[in-house]
Amino acid sequence: ATPVRLFRFNLKSRAAERLSSNTDRIQRMSVSPDSQWAVTTHDRSLHYIYDQKIKPATFLYNLKTGAATELFPDGKLRPAQVEWQPDSKGFYFTAPFTNHPKYENATITRLHHFNLDSRQAMLFPLDWPNGVSSGFQLTKDGMIVSLASGARNKTAVYRKTGTAWTRAMLEGEHAGGIFGIEANPDTSTVLYN
Repeated sequence: ATPVRLFRFNLKSRAAERLSSNTDRIQRMSVSPDSQWAVTTHDRSLHYIYDQKIKPATFLYNLKTGAATELFPDGKLRPAQVEWQPDSKGFYFTAPFTNHPKYENATITRLHHFNLDSRQAMLFPLDWPNGVSSGFQLTKDGMIVSLASGARNKTAVYRKTGTAWTRAMLEGEHAGGIFGIEANPDTSTVLYN
C-alpha cells in the first residue's frame, strides 16, 4: 500500500513541507492547540483487522524539529480518539483493553491521560467497569464521557478539583439517548445527538 505521510502547509507562502518519511499509512492525527505537537496513528498491515499480527503504531511528532518518538512500542496501548488539553501539556485518549494475549475482538474501551513532560500514560479514573462507549469530549471545566451500559449508554460529566476527578451522571429527558457529543473546550455549550 502507498504510504500516507505528514505534511505542513504554510498558508502565506503556499508551500508544503513533508515532515515524516514513514513507509506505512497515517490513519489519524491530532495536533496540539499550540501547534507544537502531533499524535499520529499508523496502520502497518492491511489485514490487521483479521489476523491482528502487526499492530498499528502511535507516534508523537515535535512539529518544531520534525522529530518523531514512538509511543507505546509494546503495543499494549493503541490510542483511538485523542483530545489535547487546552494548555498542550498532555492529551487524553481512548484505547481498547482485553486480557486475551493476541486477539482484540472482544474489548472494553478505556480512557487514559498522557503527560507530555513525563512521557507517561495513566489510566483515567472512570470508576465504571464497562469503559467508554462512543467517546469523550473535553469541556471548559472537565469532560463529558459516554459510558458503555448495554443497549443505552450512560453519559457522565467529570470535573477536576486539584488532582481529583468527580463524576456526575447526566440526567434529563434525552440523557438515555445520547450517542455523540461535540463541545468547544472554551465554552459551556455542548451539542449532542
